[in-house]
Amino acid sequence: MAYKWTEPEIWKLINLLKSPQNFKVLYGHASEDNSSGDTKHAVHLRIASALFEESALEKDKGKIASRVKNKITWLENTFKKKVKELKKTGNGVEEYYQISATGPDHDTEDRAKSIWEQIVKEFKYFPDLYRVWCTKPNLVPICATTGVGPNGGEFVLIQQIPDASQMHPSPSHIPSPLHPSSSLNSVHSNTSASSGSSPTLSENAVTPLQNGFQTPAKENAVPASSQRGPRSSAFSSLSFSGNTNKTPSGVPPKPNFEDKMIGLQKNVQMMCNHSSGFVKIGKLKING
Repeated sequence: MAYKWTEPEIWKLINLLKSPQNFKVLYGHASEDNSSGDTKHAVHLRIASALFEESALEKDKGKIASRVKNKITWLENTFKKKVKELKKTGNGVEEYYQISATGPDHDTEDRAKSIWEQIVKEFKYFPDLYRVWCTKPNLVPICATTGVGPNGGEFVLIQQIPDASQMHPSPSHIPSPLHPSSSLNSVHSNTSASSGSSPTLSENAVTPLQNGFQTPAKENAVPASSQRGPRSSAFSSLSFSGNTNKTPSGVPPKPNFEDKMIGLQKNVQMMCNHSSGFVKIGKLKING
């Protein structure tokens, strides 16, 4: 046989739900600090011990805790059903009246006051429960109407903002994207430092295109290699030229120090030309 609750017991139950230590466990965010470490079952037992005699708890604590849980569920379901009656009508839009936790006041519309009075007649616990649960979106649909935009009017569900400690921290350092010419500039600076010289750039190194962009004139040119070519034998040199004092025409001459520096300067010049082209293209895109 189901237990029949008396009206004083229900009022006492509602007052126990208002207790911060009980409310935080039953209706708080899962990430909130629960210093007591209580579970919902422990809260149901604590409420039961305040409602019923100790002798009843000693017989079957689990049964008494379930009795409290079922009554709280009944209050929640009835409250949800009644609070949905506080709905505006018109234009096919479902919007709820915004009523403060203390109930209707002088700013509340007459229709909302009439609905509120009718709810209280049918469910006398509604004002006290509304004061407890009006800020919980899972029990009261707290909505705000936005302005009419491209997609029409919209509703925003209002919820309490969590503490900063509960939110995911932002990265302490977010690297900024590198400019396309940064890597080329670094190569240019390193090369200049190692060679001890600052190569000069020619104004004729870039040629304009039809659409205003500039690209290196020798973009596809193959830089001169600074590596030594294969060494030919003395016999082949004599057989081709017949003169040991002259370098055979088919064998490339051995690059000296000046040749190496010229090749290095060409490589650096090409990289700088590429860098200048990227910078000018980037500026044109931003300004355009």
